[in-house]
Amino acid sequence: MGEIFPRIDPNRLQFFEYESISLRCAGSRGPTEWRVMNKLSSQLTQWETSAGSLNITPALVSHSGQYFCENEEGERSNSINITITAGDVILESPILPVKEGDNVVLRCRTRTAYKLPSDFYKDGIFIKTEYSGKMTFHKIFTSDEGLYKCSISGSGGESPESWLTVTEKEGDKRGANIAPQVTAHEEVQESPDPRSLQLSEMLRIIFTIFYLAVMVLVVGLLQCRKNKGF
Repeated sequence: MGEIFPRIDPNRLQFFEYESISLRCAGSRGPTEWRVMNKLSSQLTQWETSAGSLNITPALVSHSGQYFCENEEGERSNSINITITAGDVILESPILPVKEGDNVVLRCRTRTAYKLPSDFYKDGIFIKTEYSGKMTFHKIFTSDEGLYKCSISGSGGESPESWLTVTEKEGDKRGANIAPQVTAHEEVQESPDPRSLQLSEMLRIIFTIFYLAVMVLVVGLLQCRKNKGF
C-alpha cells in the first residue's frame, strides 16, 4: 500500500489525558471503504469502526496503542503509536517518517505552556538543554533515528517516549550501488606500458644523436670547401 498512515487531529503522537482525538482513514475510492483499527496496549483484542473515522473523547491512558487503517480487502496501512499520558509534559515530534537531510523540530510542552527550558533525550541518553523548549535538527541523519523524550528543566515532569523514523533519500540509495566506470582507453591513458615509454625514450635519443652527427658532417664539408677555395 505504500506510505499510507492514519490522519490525526491534533497532528501529534502524544496527548494529555482528557483531550479529544480524531483519527481518519481515506482510501483511493472514498473514506467509507476504510476503517480505523487499533491494538490497545492494555488488551490484545482489536476493535474497529466502519465509518472511516474514529473520535476519542475524552482520551484516556488506556487508549494508548497502535492504530492503522484497513480496507474491505484486508489491506493495511502503516501503523502509528499514540500515547496518552496522565502527566504534565508531552513531546511533539513528526508523525510520519522524515527524510535524511530534512530540517526537523522537536518541541517539549506542558498543558498550558511552550518555550520552557527543556532537556532532550535520545534512547534514554541526555542530549542537550534547550531554553526555547524546542530542539532543531538542521539536515537530520539516519543515525538520529531513535526514541526521544523530554523533560521540563527543574520541574521533574517528563514526557513519554516516541519513535522518530529517518529514511534515506532515494538518490542516495541508487547512488550507493553505482560504481564509477572507466573505459579501456582511459585505463591505457592513465597507466601506460613502461616498455613503451622506454622504447620511445631510446628512439628520441637515437634521433638526437643522428641529427647531431649529420650537422657535424655538413659543417665539416663546408669547412673543407672553404679551405680549398683559398
